[in-house]
Amino acid sequence: MDVSADYFSPAPATPATAVASAVATATMFTSIDTTLARFRAAAAIPVITSARFLASDRVVTTSWTVRDMQLNAKRTLYQTLFLDGATASVPAEDASLGLDAVFERGDGTWWRAVQRTTVTNGKGKKRWVEVWDNEGALIASVEVSDAHGDFYVDNQIGALAWSALGTQLVYVAERKELKRDAVDAFTYEPDFGEAYWEGEWAFDAANVLDLGAEVSPSKPTFILNDNKILLVGYLRAPKVWGLVYCPNRLARLYTLNLDGTDLTPLTPETDAASYPVLHASRMKAVYLSMPGGGPHNACSALHEIDFESGDMRVVVPVVEDPDVPGAFPGLFVDALTPAQTSYEDTIYATTAWYSWTKIVRIDLATGRVEKVNGREDRSYRVLDVSNRGILAVESALDQPPRLVRLSENGEWVAVKAFTPPAAVAKLLANVEVTVEEFAPRVQAIVVRQKEQREPSPLILLPHGGPHSVSANECGDVSAASTLGYVAHGHTVALVNYTGSTGFGNGSIYALVGKIGDLEVEDSHCVAKSLLARTDLNLDQENVYYLGGSHGGLIGAFLIGRYPGFYHAASIRNPALNLGTFSGTDIMDWSFAEAALLHDLRRPSLVTPDTYARMWTHSSSSVISGVETPTLMQLGKKDARVPNHQALEWIAWMRGNKPHVPVRTLVFDDSGHALDSMDAARYGFEATVRFFAEFHV
Repeated sequence: MDVSADYFSPAPATPATAVASAVATATMFTSIDTTLARFRAAAAIPVITSARFLASDRVVTTSWTVRDMQLNAKRTLYQTLFLDGATASVPAEDASLGLDAVFERGDGTWWRAVQRTTVTNGKGKKRWVEVWDNEGALIASVEVSDAHGDFYVDNQIGALAWSALGTQLVYVAERKELKRDAVDAFTYEPDFGEAYWEGEWAFDAANVLDLGAEVSPSKPTFILNDNKILLVGYLRAPKVWGLVYCPNRLARLYTLNLDGTDLTPLTPETDAASYPVLHASRMKAVYLSMPGGGPHNACSALHEIDFESGDMRVVVPVVEDPDVPGAFPGLFVDALTPAQTSYEDTIYATTAWYSWTKIVRIDLATGRVEKVNGREDRSYRVLDVSNRGILAVESALDQPPRLVRLSENGEWVAVKAFTPPAAVAKLLANVEVTVEEFAPRVQAIVVRQKEQREPSPLILLPHGGPHSVSANECGDVSAASTLGYVAHGHTVALVNYTGSTGFGNGSIYALVGKIGDLEVEDSHCVAKSLLARTDLNLDQENVYYLGGSHGGLIGAFLIGRYPGFYHAASIRNPALNLGTFSGTDIMDWSFAEAALLHDLRRPSLVTPDTYARMWTHSSSSVISGVETPTLMQLGKKDARVPNHQALEWIAWMRGNKPHVPVRTLVFDDSGHALDSMDAARYGFEATVRFFAEFHV
């Protein structure tokens, strides 16, 4: 972690206030130390990442991620749960494993295929594909180190799938690095941007099937009696566009022969297709689709395609606006797989549903969508759908994740619940979470202490995107940060402004062409409305701002447009100038959000006219009004928003407004999300200390 030399130097104090300031600071830092301990404890709560029934409705295999604050590392734990009352196995860590897939043989036995990567005596990686039986015997092991590079194990690209007969496996890996001559060694090879640094792909089905330079494969599986492979192919020309949080990329469903020939597109080139789920017959599939290009995370439609006839139909169309307040807002789905890998007549999916995540049940025959029963104040994410039942994770900001199973009477029953340590349990017992509505498309999740004796400083925290959402769930370190701020005595307002996902497609497009105005004023309106409520007992003098990415754009607009309203701001990897996104993995973003023409197949250039238009949507345009002390946090590996935007903003402030404190943290090991161990831990600590320093 690189911390600028001026970070911990306090704001100048006059001799008359120096002693009082020192006493107040010492008292604050004692409280801060307690807060940091609570944050570390909350951040270490295990998060369920996967669960599935294993050849029985009484055995469940699970994986969990844990932030180990002692080792300063993220760890993955695997645990097998026995639902007949037996004690669950002790969690075991195996960092060498990649994806796995189970093939049920029909006689009560099963095979489990796994990807394994090992490093021996520092001599480089060895990669294996192994098959184990239900008795724990290794029945096949194939070394694939010379065939390709690293396995792809993420859910957007990676897959490991059995053929219908259990005789073949298909998966995705990096292409083997080729030896090049002196000139070819310098040939530019693009990657897929944020979180996909230095990656190329190869395709494996017994032998390497390289699809060439035009299409990169993902999510492969066998279809049509194991005679074909179905895959999602991302087009690489004219540019490889960033994938993370961007489901609108040029992607089509393709079929492929087992020998790698006859790559045939199935879906229109104008659409972005993703996450196919096979029918039990493997003769048809459903998949998600949205227009290619435009806003990065619009509402999806669910389609079904018949592989033999080629017929396609829309099962669930795009929802422009909910029929009535609180009704189904449309499909805003991160992924259909691996939770459900086959279907007959029903699909279950996790979708943004206003300020929650909920599970929906989709009837394939009628297209009817209904929310699966559950507590209204909880969020749910589906983990496994099979004929043995449905597994999900249930959580909220005041409820750690727990594994639940849908019972026959439609109620969720706990399978595995995490018991938090006493300090976290005490904190959660004193947390109150409410969802407040300010307009049909504007909500905020307000998190505060139940027993609040003194006025509480408000932290306004809009999400990034802008087409994303803050959900009342506990699933990553951001929830621990929110709880940490509340533990310190703050009230946190997580703002879902116009343009957030989960409010209908109309909300997405209502923001296009109006960024820097509509969502900025929505967020400021939330702050003013909350401060006007006497029942919340908010500190009228101390209002702070916290936000990253597009939330950083909002924050830089607010502190420039309303000087003095926000006493301090902590801004993370902010988008500050739409006109200088060239070279990032989302060069199209600025054009889309400014409502300017941009075709992913024929990219536009920033001309003087387009730059002038983009400048009106850029928060750097109001920098002259900034008087708010600002902490800037940057990830050195950020491929999404150029660091130079923030560094230029900082340089201008220091040169033109040296009286305004501006400090900078740069995390060498972190990208756009700033979710590395150092960025999460020290970014939280720096923000708490920074806000405390400018508390009046």
